[in-house]
Amino acid sequence: DRFKTASEFAAAIATTESTIALRSEGSEPEAPLHGQRSKPLSTTAATIPMVVARGRRRAMALAVTAVAAIALAVALWQLGPWRGHGSSRVPAKKAWILVAEFDGPAADSSLVSATRDLMMAALEQSEIVAIVPTEQIRVALQQAGKPTSTRVDAELARELAYRSSVRTVLEGRIGRLGRGYSVVLRLTDVDSARVVLSLSDEARDEQALIPTLNRVARRLRAELGERRAVIQATRELTTLTSPSLEALKAWRKAQDLISRNDNHGAITMARVALAHDPEFAGPWGIMGFAFSNLGEADSAALAFGQALSRPARLTEQGELFFRASLAILSGDNAGALAWIDRLVLVAPERAMAHNNRGAILSSMGRFGEAFESYRTAEKVSPFGVAQQILYNQFLVLLTLGRLHEARQIAPRLNGSMGLVAPMMIAGAAGGWFAAESLAFALRGNPAVYEDHRLEAEWILAAAQASRGQVRLAEQTLRQVQSEAENASTTVVANRTRWRRLMIALFSRGVAAAPRDGGRWDSTTLGLVTRGAWAAAAGDTTSARRLLETMRARSEPDIARQGFTPAMVQGWIAARAGRWQDVMDILGPAALQGEPRGNVQFQSAPLTRWLVAEAYERLGHPDSAAAYFERAIASPPDGGWDFAQSRMASSFGHQRLVLLYARMGRTEEARRHWEAFSLAFTRPDAEMARLVEEARAALASAEGVAKSARR
Repeated sequence: DRFKTASEFAAAIATTESTIALRSEGSEPEAPLHGQRSKPLSTTAATIPMVVARGRRRAMALAVTAVAAIALAVALWQLGPWRGHGSSRVPAKKAWILVAEFDGPAADSSLVSATRDLMMAALEQSEIVAIVPTEQIRVALQQAGKPTSTRVDAELARELAYRSSVRTVLEGRIGRLGRGYSVVLRLTDVDSARVVLSLSDEARDEQALIPTLNRVARRLRAELGERRAVIQATRELTTLTSPSLEALKAWRKAQDLISRNDNHGAITMARVALAHDPEFAGPWGIMGFAFSNLGEADSAALAFGQALSRPARLTEQGELFFRASLAILSGDNAGALAWIDRLVLVAPERAMAHNNRGAILSSMGRFGEAFESYRTAEKVSPFGVAQQILYNQFLVLLTLGRLHEARQIAPRLNGSMGLVAPMMIAGAAGGWFAAESLAFALRGNPAVYEDHRLEAEWILAAAQASRGQVRLAEQTLRQVQSEAENASTTVVANRTRWRRLMIALFSRGVAAAPRDGGRWDSTTLGLVTRGAWAAAAGDTTSARRLLETMRARSEPDIARQGFTPAMVQGWIAARAGRWQDVMDILGPAALQGEPRGNVQFQSAPLTRWLVAEAYERLGHPDSAAAYFERAIASPPDGGWDFAQSRMASSFGHQRLVLLYARMGRTEEARRHWEAFSLAFTRPDAEMARLVEEARAALASAEGVAKSARR
């Protein structure tokens, strides 16, 4: 609401961008950059839930953070990880083939799509050719200036292939012959526009179609020049996928649904496929990803386990990818990395293999290595780097504090990613005027994905709180929570509740009772969040009962809660005035900063604030000041939640004014007073007392110091 015209807004952003650039070079040491600060005492957390490719109607599954976007990268393989090579003897470089969309009866498009999938599955067992992945076709469409939803027919496929090093295009047509089908394949050399190979066959009915396709696929691979022994060793399509056309059609529909983020619909359709073919591994994989997207990790692990229990129906690539997915869900990052390393050896030409390796390395806090994996993913992409891979590079650079390099990547980002990147750079650089202004613009932009809008809402709430507009910040968060509850995105709803708890603690103290919690859910994160809500309200009995219920859940699910169970215990102790117990319970977590691995919530500002409170109550103001300083500092190494630190910032500065004034450290007290008074410009009526308290404390301390000098 500060700008009357778009030009005013653009001018303001240009000005603040230059300010951010100066800050990133270290010209404002009082606002250190993420990754350029004093080394914290430990490292941080990361999480890799399997999240699908995004659409405009995407549910608010996760905030846009380094970790979340890395998680998105893992999902880019999810629509076909069970396809792949049957052997690990992969040459250094394979020849690319772009498979066009097949033509066929309009009344049975799912059959035509399933036929194309079957042919791709057969080709991807090849030792000499590699199929251009769907994500790379999207990149090619973008480079050609076409919508990524454009149907890639034979003519367009040849055009896209001509723009790159892809030499051949495979076209296909399925036709009706009474009760049967005709199958025609053509392989075209793109440079010469010459048809180098044409194959055809007939199936007497639907039941004969898959064996017919298998026969055609073997002929195609033989004509491509593969050795007879290799072709004979290839499994039949009926083994690799399904002998049931109805199962294949349902599987294909499930793929389409999950690509549109309809996870519930994908699960339903996957179950339809399994009803036709209970031993089909593919639908179990789809359900694994869909359950992960919904935050139901135990169900996802069960689904991946079911897929892996059918090894005869999986390729080597598919098995390795599912094992890595299962290891991630189980909290075994080292095991996941081992499986992905094997996958990279099997499929070195696949960008997503390297991309997924980067995701797992990020979850282990090995961000430099993760960045190199993302760079490798870019190098092996035939049509150029996919936006998600580029975005992962950008976000890891932010996490590492390498803002200059991140700023160089930002102009290469398109769509919603390109829109959100300046906001994230501003937040990482401490340019909160720009971050808030950009967040406000993203809030109403229809081109912005829901998860990016969610991050913008959190930044807005943090900025509002830092100005002292606690009621407005609470209103912003309550709206986000309500939308998440209506969309059944429980992870977002509960993470937003934690932010509401933070605001209550930072602004009103440990005894501040939170307001209405909304509609609770029975997820493990829901239980521990509700426990924290009860503890903050002084309902110790309910808090302990909820903790006990949570502890009955699976070990990996409990591990995904990070430090939040300990925070519930610490809050119970704080409400009872048992401050030494608070230290014993939360001290290690506050020292470390963030847990590692697949956790659902980052919590360093909150844990460190509670420990700072404990130190102050125990009569250790110097240690209390140290932890308040840490609570409002940039996230610990590898941390990504800049909004949390900003939410705490003004209240932390106010507490530090009081502490340093009491200790007679007037220079530090004045420094924090200046930061506090500069940011805390529009406090609610009940927050105005914080200004007076800080002003009076500073004046008293400076008066004492002045008298002492006389």
